[in-house]
Amino acid sequence: MRSTDYAANKGVGAIYVLDLGKGGQPVKVVDKGSSARWSADGRSLYFVAPAKGVAQLWRVDLGGEGGLDSTKFELAKPAVPVQVSHSVLDLGGYKLSPDGKQVLLSYEVFTDCAALACTQQRVDARAKDKASGTLYGKLFVRHWDAWADGRRYQLFVARFDDKGQLAGEPYSAFALIHSTGEGIEIAEMTGGDGVHDRPVDGAVAVYGDVAEADRFA
Repeated sequence: MRSTDYAANKGVGAIYVLDLGKGGQPVKVVDKGSSARWSADGRSLYFVAPAKGVAQLWRVDLGGEGGLDSTKFELAKPAVPVQVSHSVLDLGGYKLSPDGKQVLLSYEVFTDCAALACTQQRVDARAKDKASGTLYGKLFVRHWDAWADGRRYQLFVARFDDKGQLAGEPYSAFALIHSTGEGIEIAEMTGGDGVHDRPVDGAVAVYGDVAEADRFA
């Protein structure tokens, strides 16, 4: 549920749970978060929220082996979220595999970088550069309030360890390329959940290991 922080002049998302069988009032389980998704076993919620200013994947455990028990939730005793991703880059979107063992992640990266840290190092270097001019050789150069800087949203796969953490570097699974080679597709600029759910309609080519994609269908 989205509310407005008028003092900070920004929207704030919170996550609530409602037992559709029993009805009643929704119960807040996360104060600040978005893009909530149930785990495969129905006992946890995954969501995106910042950690030290970087958007990360989090998990909040809500029920025992039998699934969610809404009677356990009181606003005075909220569940404690656990951070499960620890990337240097903002998480743009994610999708859990049906078996719950891995997750598809989208990050905005420089495509010639072999690791996520490489992209962050370039971004930091540009921020320290006193030169402000940028030469563009083609469109699309701006979306809303963001200027294109050569990064594109790419898809990565990470596996959960026995503690439910995404340890180590995720590996690249897909790449999104505008089929005409001119400009940058809006989906690549904005990221979000729509990047990896977007149908192949001729405007965007999605390529990679088909077997890998099937695990997230």
